[in-house]
Amino acid sequence: EIFKMLSVFKDTHFLFETHPYTIKEEKIVECRNIFKNNKLSVEMGFESANDWIAKYCVNKVLTISKVIEAVSILKKYDVEPIVNVLIGMPFLSLNEMVKDAVNSIEWVFENGIGRCVVFPVNIKEWTLLRHMEELGIYEQPSLWMLVEILSHIDPKLLEFIEISWYKQRPKFHPAYNTQDRPPVTCSKCYGDVIRLLDEYVAGNDRKKTLEKLLDIKCDCKDEFYIKLNNLPEFPLHNRVQSAYEKIGKSVMGQDWLKEAGELKFVEEFKGWNRI
Repeated sequence: EIFKMLSVFKDTHFLFETHPYTIKEEKIVECRNIFKNNKLSVEMGFESANDWIAKYCVNKVLTISKVIEAVSILKKYDVEPIVNVLIGMPFLSLNEMVKDAVNSIEWVFENGIGRCVVFPVNIKEWTLLRHMEELGIYEQPSLWMLVEILSHIDPKLLEFIEISWYKQRPKFHPAYNTQDRPPVTCSKCYGDVIRLLDEYVAGNDRKKTLEKLLDIKCDCKDEFYIKLNNLPEFPLHNRVQSAYEKIGKSVMGQDWLKEAGELKFVEEFKGWNRI
């Protein structure tokens, strides 16, 4: 009924956001029948092209095959697919975060998806990620992470890559007493970085805008690149297992940890070597 009310607006681009598992052919057919010739886009949470990282680092059980299936249904009915890529995954080193994001973005275009949106992790109160930060097992990467990732992408693709959640968003209701915490840089360069990221969103010449961002010189940028080149001491699956045990003990208590027993990740540790 809501769709029928909206369909009176002709020559209008409608964009929906959903999980790939909700995309069924009969639903898309119904949407197309209601909206007729309007342009339709469906934006899906995708996060990572690595199934293992999506499952164990983001707690998102979503297979690549399911994303491909959803994209195929959308394109069959002339609905534009858009996927979201998350950057700043917990448990990963900075270098691994960059590699995973770049591989995921490249996967998007290699598989015929014409647009994607890159989302840096925001810290929210009362979330597991915030608790991990308190435990010292997660550190939010700076905005230079976003700039570094975009710098590895073919410049011809930049016009099809949007960015979101890179700065503080307005508070729409007074009942929200806490705000999400987006990534930042230091106070010296933050204004210039945000201005240029806004310029990137405006999309006049994204290659040139990115070059301006890369030309910024700042101590916090130098510190980021020093951290970026630091290699982790242990493999990813060992770090995830260790962190899970620490989180489990902190949240559920020592008795739960004993009952849960040793966590097994090695058998499912597939696909990581591709990045």
